[in-house]
Amino acid sequence: MARFRQALPVPPSCLMWRWTQTFLNSGSRKLWAGLVVLALVITLAVRPWSNGENHSSTRLSAIARPEKDAPWKKALWEKVLVAENALLKRREYLLTDPEYLAPLDAKLDELYFSLRHAPETESEQASFLQRLRDAYLEAQRSAEGLRQLEKQVQHVFSRPIITQDDATASITADFGIVPGKLAALANSTSAGSFVIEKSDLLDEHRLPKSDFVATKLEELARQHPNAREILVRICPLHDAKAAFCEYRYQREQGNNQRVTGLLTVSPPTEKRSPFYREWSHVVHEDQFTRWTRGGYGLHQSLRDQTPNALAGAMLEMDVHLVLTIHAPEAQGPPVWRPDNGEIAVRTSGAKWTSISLQHVPRLFPKDWEGQKIAVWPPGEVESSQLAEKAAQWEAGSKPESRGETSVTTADGTRYEWRQNAAGSRSQTELVRLAPDGRAEVLLHGGAGCRHLSLSPDETWLAFVDNGHGALVYRLAGAGSEGVAKDGDTGK
Repeated sequence: MARFRQALPVPPSCLMWRWTQTFLNSGSRKLWAGLVVLALVITLAVRPWSNGENHSSTRLSAIARPEKDAPWKKALWEKVLVAENALLKRREYLLTDPEYLAPLDAKLDELYFSLRHAPETESEQASFLQRLRDAYLEAQRSAEGLRQLEKQVQHVFSRPIITQDDATASITADFGIVPGKLAALANSTSAGSFVIEKSDLLDEHRLPKSDFVATKLEELARQHPNAREILVRICPLHDAKAAFCEYRYQREQGNNQRVTGLLTVSPPTEKRSPFYREWSHVVHEDQFTRWTRGGYGLHQSLRDQTPNALAGAMLEMDVHLVLTIHAPEAQGPPVWRPDNGEIAVRTSGAKWTSISLQHVPRLFPKDWEGQKIAVWPPGEVESSQLAEKAAQWEAGSKPESRGETSVTTADGTRYEWRQNAAGSRSQTELVRLAPDGRAEVLLHGGAGCRHLSLSPDETWLAFVDNGHGALVYRLAGAGSEGVAKDGDTGK
């Protein structure tokens, strides 16, 4: 019996007991105890999460990047790329270059990954749309956005929108914004929050340069000879209001079948503003030379741009001749005050009448011998001392500067009234004879034109027309663009 028991294997419980005794008696029992505790902690930590399943099966599945032309994307871009989000709220200023839009499209992808699906509900779609619109407007204000906008402005400006209204026979050329250096307005993120800081086409007052505008008006007038009205619109983009300068040229047929036009200039200011003021300029024969080459400005009265009040008033009317003193029976040549500021003429009854050329009223147009002139409002200024002053002025003048039919300047140029050739439309003509013998007809007049008188500075030529009074012809240097040079008298 004892032998049989010895032959039996040792039970597992006995083995565990023996191992435990050995472990407890071992010097490394502290190490083993620590390992047991660590294993127990790991087991307890993993058990609640594993729940008997493979941990790797709980990882999030990958989401594919949405297609570029995904319908939900296209729907969002169609709502962002609208006129409301462009400069001047006009579609032609929208930035639609694919490379420019690529970073913004990537933001849509980020929103998509965050949501883990395309926007479906109204709130999701509204959120995506708002974020995309804000990103688009903000991108315009970046350095690259401003550069793209400047290119777009230049492109639109070089291709003005021309519209024609047959009912009113009018032509409109809309140039849009003046090209130049753009800047974003501070504390504003709207589509119109930009200004032009600098442009080669703006003058010192940040208005479109007159020579450029006049050249375009002249071109349009030539291209559309039958248009009764031509309108040019240009935006200097002074502020977020983005107001336009307007140049309205209205034609009308004169009595002599020659075209006369009125050019009205409207500044980029609200008409209700106390600073609003329009300027009007008379134009003959579609000629804008005084602005294209004469150096004058469209955004100011021509009278205010000349040092001589009379020259400015005549320049406003685009004439070179003015009837200053109404005196049907004038006698002898007019006399000039030494400073050119006043002219006097002896009238009927040996009376003297004078006009101060430094305080010029609003002149009005009139036809004289078949051509347009300016007319001083009727009225005489008589003085008991005028005869004495006129005698002094006459005594101080050069003999060659006053004459019955001719006068001579200091450089030898002679002006004289001649009888016109038979069959011509006038009886007399005023001729300028240069020192080298060249002759040029300046005016055509009636039979009573005589008594010439040069102003002391030789910039004006006065004469008498019996039946009308004393007239003054503007020569070069009297605040004009060179009348004597081109001889353009409006004949």
